[in-house]
Amino acid sequence: MKHTHSHQWPILQWRSRTLSPAAVGWWALSINIFAASTYGAFAKTLTNALSPQALLFFSETLTALFILFTYGAIPTLRELWRIPRKQLLPLFVVGIFSGFIAPLLWFTGVHHTSAVNATLFSNAEMIFLIGLAVLLLKERITRIHVLSISIIGLGILVIALQGFTQNIQLQYGDFLIVLASLGFGIGSVTYRKYFHHIDPHIMLFVRSLIGISGFFLLSPFVSQPLIAQVQVFPLHSLPILIGFALISRFLNAFSFYTALDRLPVSTVSLASNLTIICATAFSAWFLKESLYNYHFVGGLLIVLGTVLLEIVGTHQTKKHLKLHLHGRPHRA
Repeated sequence: MKHTHSHQWPILQWRSRTLSPAAVGWWALSINIFAASTYGAFAKTLTNALSPQALLFFSETLTALFILFTYGAIPTLRELWRIPRKQLLPLFVVGIFSGFIAPLLWFTGVHHTSAVNATLFSNAEMIFLIGLAVLLLKERITRIHVLSISIIGLGILVIALQGFTQNIQLQYGDFLIVLASLGFGIGSVTYRKYFHHIDPHIMLFVRSLIGISGFFLLSPFVSQPLIAQVQVFPLHSLPILIGFALISRFLNAFSFYTALDRLPVSTVSLASNLTIICATAFSAWFLKESLYNYHFVGGLLIVLGTVLLEIVGTHQTKKHLKLHLHGRPHRA
């Protein structure tokens, strides 16, 4: 596995000299949880100034630049060229779902719902991921898997029914978030089936390229061009855009890879579930969104079900974990 270049990050350079690799990993993991927690709130704010298509462009462009910055342009393109032609179609499927359809649905959905709901409903992907793995990969489902899915589904139902005090209140934005989760699940399962020997950063790079290409294909049909949106972009939102670029995207990805290089995959996988709690709290504080009892109950059930899945072992290798977590919106 390739290691991130910690010498390019002064804080980690200093930590590497004074602390053990495990300690550096825990520092990076802590930073990663915070950085990933800002994604939904910053994205929600930016959808008020940018279209979902424009935000998709910025999001995937930042991901591509991160990969080239970390792994180098020539080595990345060389590995991309070596992919067999017979794998180009499934490669396109992963890219179109994880890099274009799902992110576009997610950015559109978060514009029409709260960042808290978007964070919680995004975990519906775990249900789709297991269901698709059973149908397409013929993987065996255990009682723990069924129990975990049931707990996550119950948590989502608690939120959708507002604590069983209302009829189903799945807003338009919530519905799009769930559809986006299905898209991310399709991309992850396709990767797991066809790309065991391809480094995840190559898949992420392809995903970003397809997302950027999809933006340009949609551009003629968008009422407000990207240049026009940039020209009228409010200056008071500029710090949010910078924060989204540097914290939610770059620092998030960089600290994640650093932690994964220095800590066991199971540790990173389990600890990353704290992002659900931290992202919910950050969104409530940053956006002044209301938190109700059903959010706490539903969120607790979702975290419990997700932790059970991680204990069972839904990501046996670093490759699976790296692609899965960075395919999700709050990790990408």
